[in-house]
Amino acid sequence: MRNYKILLVFILILVLNGCGFNKQVEVVPNYFVIEVDSPDDLDICYKLNNEGYLGLLGGRLIGLYQKKDLLVAIKKPKFVMNDSMPEYYIIPVYKEGELDPSKGILGPLDSIELHKELQNLGTKLNQFKKFNLIQ
Repeated sequence: MRNYKILLVFILILVLNGCGFNKQVEVVPNYFVIEVDSPDDLDICYKLNNEGYLGLLGGRLIGLYQKKDLLVAIKKPKFVMNDSMPEYYIIPVYKEGELDPSKGILGPLDSIELHKELQNLGTKLNQFKKFNLIQ
């Protein structure tokens, strides 16, 4: 019985250490780049008052562009053999107190679709500032 308790405590320690995040950098108010489980697994997250964070893309973030009211995120695709074709997402920046900022995200998009959607929104990618993910 004692061996089971020791094993249970050991497993609990591993789980608690593996599920947190270490790095969090604010992009715009309430939006953060957060290290999920490892330094190369980043996600864009929305801060929920004092209740934690809401992950918006599920990790694998490799690039981010910011503007006052929009973010453009670049993500490695999951379960695709060709990592050279990233997915693009257009994320509207919501004010504090919005219920679900994951609504309204456009994507995944390829680069042609991204430029068309930005044009429909009256902007271009060269009007955005590149956010440095390595800080």
